[in-house]
Amino acid sequence: ALPILQSTSFLAANGSLYIAFFCILRRILGKFYFWSAGFGSALPASYVAILLERKSRRGLLTIYMANLATEALFRMAVTRGLIRPVRHGEVLLFCITASLFMFFFRCKDGLKGFTFSALKFIVGKEEIPAHSLSSETVHPKVETQMQVNEEVSRRMNIISLTRKLMDSVCKRGPRHRCCKHYEDNCISYCIKGFIRMFSVGYLIQCCLRIPSAFRHLFTKPSRMLSLFYNKENFQLGAFLGSFVSIYKGTSCLLRWMRNLDDELHALIAGSLAGDRK
Repeated sequence: ALPILQSTSFLAANGSLYIAFFCILRRILGKFYFWSAGFGSALPASYVAILLERKSRRGLLTIYMANLATEALFRMAVTRGLIRPVRHGEVLLFCITASLFMFFFRCKDGLKGFTFSALKFIVGKEEIPAHSLSSETVHPKVETQMQVNEEVSRRMNIISLTRKLMDSVCKRGPRHRCCKHYEDNCISYCIKGFIRMFSVGYLIQCCLRIPSAFRHLFTKPSRMLSLFYNKENFQLGAFLGSFVSIYKGTSCLLRWMRNLDDELHALIAGSLAGDRK
């Protein structure tokens, strides 16, 4: 409850202190200036408010606000004719940002806290840099576990046959020695990544549309079907799924081509995955 209260206090303090400093500067200066209405009031209000937020969230808030500030400056420059917008420039910017984030994610001590946990959830723990572990030390343990799992149950029903078929397809295939997805080959590894994040994106969009669709439950029950078959639900799922699968596929391909696992692979894989935006 305390972290939620801190985040709520941060937002409340940021808005109320901005109004307070806005009025204080107006009283002191006697009139409005272009800097006092914006920068002069927002700077002290934001500084005091950020001190109320948790330290673990300050870095994430900095990245978020820096993104908004950069976009605002860019749109102001375009409106005033100072710069000309680049076609599909937002996609290019997303590709560069994604490649840098994935590179620092792969680097040792590159990202920490919430950002590292979020990328770990998106791309999977198999892409976490394991500088202290080698594939030779982990792989035999996994093979032993696979043999034990095959001897546990021998019931030949439809479910066990299907599971056995899927396991054989996933485990018997090309997998580079540097790849850490020991339970799957490179092809099934990418396919599973797409299915997993597609499901996550689809469920997120469905949950976001529940409040707006719930009010039509009694008046127009047929509109509830749009909650599951809306185009936006599939778009977010397709974006997340393709991002993860392209990143994983490119990483595996670069391991096969260069015969090593390098942090620089994340620059190329992140850039190509970001192009799906």
